Amino acid sequence: MKPRTKLQFKIMELSNRLPMFGLEVDKWAKEKVVSHNGYRTKKFIYCTECGQYFDNTGIKDGRKETCPHCGADLVITTSKKRTDKEERFFCIVDKFEEYQVFRYVYILRSNRTGKPVHYFIDEVMQKWMSDDEVVTIIAKGRLMNSAYMFDGWSHSSEMQIRTRSMSYNSFDYEVYVHMTYPVQKWKSEYKKYGVNRQIKGADPYWLLKGVKHEPKNETLLKAKQYNLLGYVTNGNASFINRYWPTIKICIRNKYIVKDVSMYNDYLQLLERYHKDLRNAYYVCPKNFRKAHDYYVVKRRKEQEKSEKERLEREMLKQKEAEKKFLERIGKFVDLVISDNKLTIVPLKSLDEFKQEGDTMHHCVFANGYWKRSDCLILSARIGDKRIETIEVNLETFDVVQSRGVCNNNTEYHERIIQLVKKNINLIRQKLTA
Repeated sequence: MKPRTKLQFKIMELSNRLPMFGLEVDKWAKEKVVSHNGYRTKKFIYCTECGQYFDNTGIKDGRKETCPHCGADLVITTSKKRTDKEERFFCIVDKFEEYQVFRYVYILRSNRTGKPVHYFIDEVMQKWMSDDEVVTIIAKGRLMNSAYMFDGWSHSSEMQIRTRSMSYNSFDYEVYVHMTYPVQKWKSEYKKYGVNRQIKGADPYWLLKGVKHEPKNETLLKAKQYNLLGYVTNGNASFINRYWPTIKICIRNKYIVKDVSMYNDYLQLLERYHKDLRNAYYVCPKNFRKAHDYYVVKRRKEQEKSEKERLEREMLKQKEAEKKFLERIGKFVDLVISDNKLTIVPLKSLDEFKQEGDTMHHCVFANGYWKRSDCLILSARIGDKRIETIEVNLETFDVVQSRGVCNNNTEYHERIIQLVKKNINLIRQKLTA
């Protein structure tokens, strides 16, 4: 939209004077922000940087290998992929006159076999923060229905003053910042908070806001718990609030949490087994992965036992239902309806129901028709070939349905229905006998 206030006019004018980021930022983004993969097959490794192949020397997945063609350091992964695409955002922290500026840049890396990698880098948004923390957003346009898209930007549009939509307040002008350019220009009053460092996955704007206004964030920063700080900056404050006494134990024992999502799972497992979350023995394990895996295995065994008990209960229920079914079907065990070509007989056991369902590709077994006391299920056959499955209502003695393979009607459909109706008194006599 066009600027309307004095502040908006001023910031729009300053934005037009803001210098473009240089080649050093471009080079850093291509090297550090996106990944560089080598896709390995049995004989060759495909370099996603130059698009060429080189011999597989037997290097393991996750290790690095240098491409002999372009010199790129590649992370090796076993895959048959021949195209690759990666999208990310990074942030440049800048200052211009009396404003703190956060510049958000989109980077796309794409490549295909035989061709060198292609990069597209585009600045999509700026947040201008004044001394009184009023933030003015200058950004490119958003595509329609783009609230949940990773790249929902109209890259051909112009940078303009933008306001958040009330419908998508959390998504319109927020991006997930994978990295921040290490050369950061902060205003002197913000440097004292210690936010001028590289915290992976943390938006520096929200990092500053959190450290300024939330004491817990400031504590995490001072304690060098950067992974926890990045986690809470990305909208996981509930985790920090829930386990704050535990985190203070970690800080007191100088225990650095490296993998926060796994640590979160670990604390939930400790809670489940009623362990003391204020005991350093549990919350600051010397071998975290070993401690985590111990409780994961314990939980898995517990789940397996629970599943086994559930299956046993299901089997008991099924046996009871099967017993009742066999009592009901006993009256029709010798029922045979025939017109010399077609033979119609009842399904007399659960195995027959399963065979009927598997052969005819319908739900006569899966939906438990054998459990229904008010219906009789018949199978129409020619010799050993199953033609259609018939349901007869034992209260009204109507033919409810007759289904062939995949629930389709066959050429014998009407003939089968008429044959069953013609013998419906026989079914009635069997039921009342």
